[in-house]
Amino acid sequence: MTNCAQPARTPVEQQLVDVAAILAAGILRLRERDSLPESKQAGNPAESSADRLELSGENVLTVVHGG
Repeated sequence: MTNCAQPARTPVEQQLVDVAAILAAGILRLRERDSLPESKQAGNPAESSADRLELSGENVLTVVHGG
């Protein structure tokens, strides 16, 4: 459903609106995180709680080319 009060946006204008919305959401999340007490903020993941997955010492990446 379109809003007759607003003219249709060009793709470039819509991209700018989308980017502005993403940046605004990021700023709001940053402000929210900064307002949390220090104990609620996530610290260094290596130094955080012991309730995490253990990784083996060997990291393996496999890529299969399908062509």
